Formats: sequence, C-alpha cells, structure tokens
Amino acid sequence: MSTLNPPSSQHWLHHEFLPWSNRYVYWLKTPLGALFVASLFSLLCGLLVAPQGLVVAGGTLVVIALGIAWPWLGLRGVSCELAFSQRRTREGQPVVVVANIVNRWPWPVWGLEIEHGFFAAAEGDPDSATVVALARVGGWSRCEFRWEHVPAQRGRYPRAVPRLATAFPFGLWKATQPILVRESLLVWPRTCPLDRLSFKSGARRWLGG
Repeated sequence: MSTLNPPSSQHWLHHEFLPWSNRYVYWLKTPLGALFVASLFSLLCGLLVAPQGLVVAGGTLVVIALGIAWPWLGLRGVSCELAFSQRRTREGQPVVVVANIVNRWPWPVWGLEIEHGFFAAAEGDPDSATVVALARVGGWSRCEFRWEHVPAQRGRYPRAVPRLATAFPFGLWKATQPILVRESLLVWPRTCPLDRLSFKSGARRWLGG
C-alpha cells in the first residue's frame, strides 16, 4: 500500500494560496508601496507608542510627495520632437535618430528617457524598452541629441507613439508624455544577393535546373 508523502516545507514557501489577490497587493512590491506601508506603520507607532514615530512618518511622506511631484513638474516644461536622418532604410542598417528637446524651466531636468516604439521588450508590454537615456538638460535651453538605431524588423518606425519619461530623483514614480514625430522611418526587408548558377556541361536541361 503506497502512502502519499506530505508536502515539504519548500512547497509551502513557493505555493500561492490567494492568486486572486495579486492585483491588489502587487503595488506593495514597488518602492512607492513599501514607503507607503512604512509611513502607515510609523504613524501608528507615533500615535500609540512614541511620538518619534510621527517624525519618521512625516519624513517618509515628504519623500513620497517629492518622488511623485518632481518628475511630474519636471516634464510639464519640457517638449521633445523626433526625426530620422532618412526616410527609408533596410533591416540591420543603422539610421541616425535626431531628438530636439526644449526645456522651458529655469532649472535643469535630469534623468530623461526616450522609450516606446523602437524595441520589443523581452517581457511585459512590447516596445516598452528604453531607447536612449539623457543625463541632463539645462534650464532655458534647446538641445539636440543624435544616436544610431539599427531596426531589427521591417515596418514603419516608431511602431508606436514614443514617450519622454523621467523618474528622477528617487525612481518611485515615472512621469511620461508623448513625443512629436515629424517624419517616420520605413524599413524594408533585408535582401541577400544570389550567386549566378554555374553552367553545367551537357544537355540544355541543366541550365533550367
């Protein structure tokens, strides 16, 4: 008579007991969710245990507010236009992408990214991979950035509306806005040359073959 082995401890550690609750608790795995939980527990400790917890709660709430307001405010004064150095190319051939960024704020904007529409991400939302990252755009300035992009697939680029994004300074929340594309790029399929067939001696049927 065979008996079933009881589940090991590792099985219980890897088992998902409430899969329906994932969409409600996944936000807790983000830095913003962790800071929110920390501020909530600090507030409870400050009210029930010691007043020092209120200081910690206030500090974490300030970090949350700054991490959300700074990216949102930074993009409000920034605009971006995108263009290609040529209208047509083929798969695997590099093409120069030109981005003109205007910063209307008197202070610089850091941590800008151009994403969406160029690459296919390995996981999650397709075409969401970052194309290029810009360290700093000065205040009251107009900057031009150039880089080479090698399209891996045929079609029209960008494949979707690209976005200008930033999560500076803490990476808690990413603010995005669409980028104006002046001219799109048409990528033709890759071609490969075929060698001529060598003429075989003998009957004419060899030439047809």
